[in-house]
Amino acid sequence: MSAVAFFISAHGLGHAARAAAVMQALHDRRPHLRCEIFSAAPAWFFHESLTGPWRYHALAVDVGLVQVDSLHEDMPATLAALDAFYPLDAGLVQALARQIVALGCELVLCDIAPLGIAVAAAAGLPSVLIENFTWEWIYAGLEEAYPDLRRHRCYLAQLFAAADHRIQAEPVCVAQAGAFTTPPIARRPRQTRTEIRQRLGVAANAPLVLLTMGGAAWEYAFLPRLTTAQPDIQFLIPGSVSQVERWWPTKSSTVSTSVPGNRRRPRPSCCRNSVADSVGRRKSTLLMAGMSTPSLRMSETKPHSSGSSGSA
Repeated sequence: MSAVAFFISAHGLGHAARAAAVMQALHDRRPHLRCEIFSAAPAWFFHESLTGPWRYHALAVDVGLVQVDSLHEDMPATLAALDAFYPLDAGLVQALARQIVALGCELVLCDIAPLGIAVAAAAGLPSVLIENFTWEWIYAGLEEAYPDLRRHRCYLAQLFAAADHRIQAEPVCVAQAGAFTTPPIARRPRQTRTEIRQRLGVAANAPLVLLTMGGAAWEYAFLPRLTTAQPDIQFLIPGSVSQVERWWPTKSSTVSTSVPGNRRRPRPSCCRNSVADSVGRRKSTLLMAGMSTPSLRMSETKPHSSGSSGSA
């Protein structure tokens, strides 16, 4: 096997992180295996996570939820995005199927991205679904308040059920018969505890508490009280200042490629969210981490165009 395709949800960076861990494990076993990544998650994330050969294809692969913030969804916008994205465009599915075959892919792995399952079937390739939840399970809990979700839930349930193989990573929301269950899948640490604390300017034995709403913007009204109520504790808070400072220096990357037949549609998933992967200035006992917003856009391009390779 020389290449595999990965279709990865961009709803936050958790799916990209899990997929990157799987890719790295594959590279450990097959150093020359090339991973063709289809996702709207930012390319720099894979650039900093992978050591083996890979190529990046900017593509929205699912919708998920349009969120106002970490705790509130914009359901009218979500329904509009779902109506625009599903049912999947047959022309897009066929064009992507031809593309992954032309790229030499022999397997398609999907981190809750149903588009990849449909593309694999059209290409005659086996598909592997990696999940601890799928979107129809999320929509089921919202369907009573938003009945229009039902048709999308039913459609997605059929798509997810069509996967040839299913890997469920704990904690599993809905156990599936015949699925392979594994402990949580995570990337290997890149730096030691000591190195991280040195970069943050935190003493080796000082208590350090991470407060996060998943990286999205949030107003922490209680911040001023932390410095007085807990003077001996350091608090690391991602997504709380506008100034962005990346924690790990990034290499400039031109890792991008076009996707055949990709129509301009409302930007789904994390498009209204920002993701925190940076650390800002220290203020008293608060470490304020900034946010970075992905700027990937879908584009209308010709099929089978080549992309640049990338590695960490």
